[in-house]
Amino acid sequence: MKRFRHSLLLFILAWSGCSIAPPAQKPAGDRSAPVGEVVTTAFGPDGRLWRLTPTAEYVYVDFSNDRGATFSDPVAVNSTPQRIKAQPEDRPALAIDPTGRVFVIYFADGPQPWTTYFTVSSDGGKQFSPPAPVSDHADTAKHYQDLLAVGPRGQIYIFWHDERDKAATGEVSLFYTLSNEPISGQIPNHKAVDSVCDCCRTALDFDASGAPVLFKRMVYPGSVRDHGLLTLTEGGTWTSRRVTDDDWQIDACPEHGPALSIADDGRYHIAWFTQGRRRKGLFYAYSDDRGQNFSQPMPFGEMNALAGHPDLLSFDEQVLLVWKEFDGKKTRIRMLQSPDRGNSWVPPRTLAESASASGHPFLLDDGETVFLSWNSKDHGYQLLPIPHQ
Repeated sequence: MKRFRHSLLLFILAWSGCSIAPPAQKPAGDRSAPVGEVVTTAFGPDGRLWRLTPTAEYVYVDFSNDRGATFSDPVAVNSTPQRIKAQPEDRPALAIDPTGRVFVIYFADGPQPWTTYFTVSSDGGKQFSPPAPVSDHADTAKHYQDLLAVGPRGQIYIFWHDERDKAATGEVSLFYTLSNEPISGQIPNHKAVDSVCDCCRTALDFDASGAPVLFKRMVYPGSVRDHGLLTLTEGGTWTSRRVTDDDWQIDACPEHGPALSIADDGRYHIAWFTQGRRRKGLFYAYSDDRGQNFSQPMPFGEMNALAGHPDLLSFDEQVLLVWKEFDGKKTRIRMLQSPDRGNSWVPPRTLAESASASGHPFLLDDGETVFLSWNSKDHGYQLLPIPHQ
């Protein structure tokens, strides 16, 4: 059974020889409210649920052995205070490898206003290595919108938005690294592609060959912000092809990233938001030829309720879509569910609601059950199981 973790489960940096900082419990007087209600979760290989919470000065990790009903005492991954940055569209990430190592990546003020740091725990989250910047240009260029993934063949990928060439080109670039390259001190930095949309999150999954596939909002000529599929070839170069043609001309970043899930049968499932000339709102499509051609975009969600911020997960024959809607008083998490690979859909229903500030919804699974992961100010963190259709 596929253990797909969309968006962002994700990070293994098994650097040897890391010095370890003393464990840091939550300091007295810490401003401990999550930044922007941003909370990230991931299941470990043993079924334990791990949670990452950025606050004003610290980033905390805790875990649950009862599917989110209770959590352990939080541990700070940064032992000294930093000015932590977090946004619903630009989130810290964590992942747990089969040996139980806990990997964390987060954003804070550093050499630049947005600096990405990574750290690792080799003792089950009790203590973490000193956080270090990801970029080898951290002193001179902002880097953010990081995505970290472990491929099915064990390759470790890190992707991020990088502004090191922006002064010369006017563009934000997507950089990446592969951990199977020699690493000495700083990790190797490579450019994948230019002209990425500044502040929209990247979606990632792996195809049947184990190659990474990115679904990403790009900036096309005329400041058109449509989406492309990016794949890494065996020769180590990236190919990019445009797969949405909504013609959204806007000289700004929508901060509204897409979703991608590649099923075990090879079908690509995508979801995205647009306000283009050709179509507006949320849309879903699938491809049976590795992204060369997609089905006619299917609209979903209520435009009058500001439907947006979709997430997507394929699990066995199921396909699940979740997104946010707002009626002027409450935010609701809505869901569409397909029992047959996206060919037909059960009518939408509401999974959760909040009358306060909230983060974006995400889907994750523990290998047996699919869950909605969502955090709001009035209800706190919720992990809600979704029955199999």
